[in-house]
Amino acid sequence: MISPVWYNIRRTGVEKYSLTGEHDVDRSWMEEVRSTDSAGEVVGRILPRFAVEGWDKDAYEEIITSQSAKEELTRIILEQITYFPVT
Repeated sequence: MISPVWYNIRRTGVEKYSLTGEHDVDRSWMEEVRSTDSAGEVVGRILPRFAVEGWDKDAYEEIITSQSAKEELTRIILEQITYFPVT
């Protein structure tokens, strides 16, 4: 499994986040990694990683204690990973 870091998550306000890095996703490379062997099995799998950028103590505290902050962060991550479905 390959886990490239393409995405950065920034806290833009209380319980608000932005996701950047989509422009760094290399779809042709992803297709190559996901190629199949002679038996038809997928050779490689990709699981992107998300890095936090510019987070301070308050940002970490919020994500630990606020259910709505967790839901918002989960929503933007899921929105991105379902945009690039695994085939």
